[in-house]
Amino acid sequence: MRGQDATSEATDFLTAIRPYYFQTGNTHFLRPVADLELSTIPDFGNTSLEKTFVSNWMQVFSDTINNSLGVRPIMYLSKSNANTYWTSTIASEHQFWIAQYKGTGTTQPPTTSDTPLWPAWSFWQWSDGTDAIAQGSQVPGTSVSVDRDVFSGSLAAACDVQAADSGAGVDCAPAFGHFLFVVRSLAPLVLRIGAQTFRQLQASATLKAGLLLWRHFRW
Repeated sequence: MRGQDATSEATDFLTAIRPYYFQTGNTHFLRPVADLELSTIPDFGNTSLEKTFVSNWMQVFSDTINNSLGVRPIMYLSKSNANTYWTSTIASEHQFWIAQYKGTGTTQPPTTSDTPLWPAWSFWQWSDGTDAIAQGSQVPGTSVSVDRDVFSGSLAAACDVQAADSGAGVDCAPAFGHFLFVVRSLAPLVLRIGAQTFRQLQASATLKAGLLLWRHFRW
């Protein structure tokens, strides 16, 4: 991977986010998210070598996050990325956030056959905001058409996606099935730590609980 080694990069990430996970009060944080873009994977001219390298890198990064927060990061990947570069161990250890744009809204969600190595997705980014359906349903409070994501599960299940030390806990009594997380970049909250860029994203549920997440970008 470009940039720092996995331990150093995870340490930089934790420096930025750990205080938020250990604060008291009623602000709740989803588990951190690791976004490993295809452009960051080194070209060894051999997919098998690249798979071994990036999986080993992610294992060290994830172990460091887990040792500090008590949870592993969610992995955000495209369908192609998920099917090409990861070992079964990595897939089995992490919740899966798939980016797969179909241009049909949420009517045709991904299935496990799309990414057979991985567990059923927990989050699905169904649009990057550029398709007609997304542009025809502007998210309140935004000036541009933003990414759209769906969480698969009830509000009770959302509690399991929180970091272990994220405060007083979400009211998990209702069970509503699928619900929408509107995920958007908050430009004033871009943090630069050394060579790394961390962007705090706000996830605003259409139901009761306000949940925040930290997403780690590998460009």
